[in-house]
Amino acid sequence: TGWIVEQTLAFDNVFVISMIFAYFAIPPQYQHRVLFYGILGVIVLRAIMIGLGAALVHQFSWILYVFSAFLILTGIKMILMADQKPDLDNNRLLMWMRKHMRITNELHGQAFFVSRPDARGHVARHATPLFLALVLIECADIIFAVDSVPAIFAITTDPFIVYTSNIFAILGLRALYFVLS
Repeated sequence: TGWIVEQTLAFDNVFVISMIFAYFAIPPQYQHRVLFYGILGVIVLRAIMIGLGAALVHQFSWILYVFSAFLILTGIKMILMADQKPDLDNNRLLMWMRKHMRITNELHGQAFFVSRPDARGHVARHATPLFLALVLIECADIIFAVDSVPAIFAITTDPFIVYTSNIFAILGLRALYFVLS
């Protein structure tokens, strides 16, 4: 049951990943690298979130009601925002990275960072669009975990079941992404 809930709640990840890859024009041969590192990040980040959630549920059993209210509110927000198209040009995280990091406009193979001369002629590290795609995919996973982790805690409070159902759902969706693409 936990895996089915996680699988259905995380299905929208596939479309978000596809949108991010299309926005940055990431060719299929480089998408696997981004998703590989994305999965590694998800394994660590979900473990932290589930550990914190399990500690909260163990300490304060009433927190499940707060989780439930949060899920209802996010569902209502999704219904109200259903007709809005996502706009990555105005994504706050992407704008912040572009303002605070040196970023190339073109891909450099599978590299996340490259060394290039800056405006003053000094060699500096620049992030590539592949790195930006990785960061956005990781952030999307965190946002999706905010609703899926409380949902699974409503089914079971066993951290092992919560974690494994999360990870198996994410692994299955990454494979599904390649099938759909």
